[in-house]
Formats: sequence, structure tokens, C-alpha cells
Amino acid sequence: PAVAGSDRRSGGHAGEVLDVAWSQHREHRLLVSAGTDHAVLVWHVAPPELTKVRTLMHPNLATGALFHPLRDDLIFTGCLDGRVRLFDIRKVPAAAAAASPTAGAA
Repeated sequence: PAVAGSDRRSGGHAGEVLDVAWSQHREHRLLVSAGTDHAVLVWHVAPPELTKVRTLMHPNLATGALFHPLRDDLIFTGCLDGRVRLFDIRKVPAAAAAASPTAGAA
């Protein structure tokens, strides 16, 4: 876990972060980030802790990520391969999401 405002990368992206988005449901305190390491990371934010809860791998650079406006368990992602993916993070076990570029994607 990283302290908010720090520049530590422990447990985070292995490359540059290209996009960040907050869930609109404040009670869940979720953040999603997309990076050049082909990963979209889902974070639970409880200051001062930032805990990674899911890793959604992509076959190329993950260029963007956005929560569904009404449901924060659905995440839309963009990838350099030209595809937009929809992930239901309730259906994606943490290990499966990291192992497969299509796990949980519709």
C-alpha cells in the first residue's frame, strides 16, 4: 500500500499511467488506472491506504479506463489494439484477471 501523495510504485503499475478515473459512488471509494504495462488496476482508497483489488490485463497498452456511471462493478477499458472492453469485476477473481487478457471481459 502506498501513502496518498507519495511517489512510491510498490504494487502499482510497472510503467507510465495513462489514465485515472474515480467511481462516482463515493461510499465504495474505488479508483481505476490504465497504464503502458498493459494493465488496468482497480484500487480501493481508504486514506492513507491505497489497496489494489484487481488487475485487468490487456494484450497491448491500456489507454483508458472508466467506471459505468451507475454501477462501479462495471469498468470500460480502451487498449492500443483498438478494442473497448467491458469488465464485470464481480465476476473476475483477482488471480484470473492477472493471468488472462480476456478474463471478465464482455
